[in-house]
Amino acid sequence: MADKQPNAPTHRAYSVIRREGQDDYWLNVGLAFPHKDGAGFNIILQAFPLDGKIVCREIDEEEPAEATPIDTQSRGGAPWRSGNTSAMSTERIRALNDELRRTFHGGKVMMTSGISGLPDDVKARILAKVRTFDAFSTANDPHHEHDFGAFEESGHKVFFKLDYYDAAMQCGSEDPADPRKTTRVLTIMVASEY
Repeated sequence: MADKQPNAPTHRAYSVIRREGQDDYWLNVGLAFPHKDGAGFNIILQAFPLDGKIVCREIDEEEPAEATPIDTQSRGGAPWRSGNTSAMSTERIRALNDELRRTFHGGKVMMTSGISGLPDDVKARILAKVRTFDAFSTANDPHHEHDFGAFEESGHKVFFKLDYYDAAMQCGSEDPADPRKTTRVLTIMVASEY
């Protein structure tokens, strides 16, 4: 068994996002550190895909080993908001967000390690509450997009949030009302992970 993980990871952990008519997108969700004896890895994840599949690939020498999160300009903020939403339809954004949240279709759904580590029955109740959540108010939904929610389940404070990225998931979507230009990501987390 390894005494201590080395300072430098050797592999990145990815969730592979299938995209119709485009190349698959490999979303970086963590890093893998080899054991000192070379017989295994410690994998540190920032999020856990609902499909449970993680692909690990060696880090290229030219590539920095540090995690490279997608630029959202501010933690928890909508990366596309510039103050001018005239080209965007709040009603359409809300409908697309509700579709992903209720059906888990129309985007990517991620669970953080805090949620993933909970017992299966608790996770099932959390997923059901995310799907049926309707307690939106001006306090938790100031833009009326249904992109954030909070509730308690089995003694755990849970948050969910939706972020809007461009189709390549490199930056914020220029128009989250247009699903051709937007990849939605629903993240479900324990409140302390926010």
